[in-house]
Amino acid sequence: MTVLSVNRRASYDEVAAEMDRRGQVIEKLEEQIGQFKAAMKMPDAERRQWFIRYCLDTTGYFNRADICDAFSVSVPQASLDIRKWLDTNPTGAIYNASRRRYEVQHV
Repeated sequence: MTVLSVNRRASYDEVAAEMDRRGQVIEKLEEQIGQFKAAMKMPDAERRQWFIRYCLDTTGYFNRADICDAFSVSVPQASLDIRKWLDTNPTGAIYNASRRRYEVQHV
């Protein structure tokens, strides 16, 4: 397979579009940093609840090991946290037994 490359100067519109894109990326990262800072001020139990929502929002799934690894808690504690989260968000996630994880439930 042959790769052909051509060097040319970017137009002003292309440079402006790229700068806008980078600005949006930076704004999104700054927003995430703010969320992480706020989460670090939460009590441990509340932070684990936040973490479950964060996993579902970013990857679409989580499992007990994710909570155990992130917070150095026992499996029973992670199970209690998951149960508490599911009680307050009954339609938020569903357990996929074949993958052994909770996944976003699309309604």
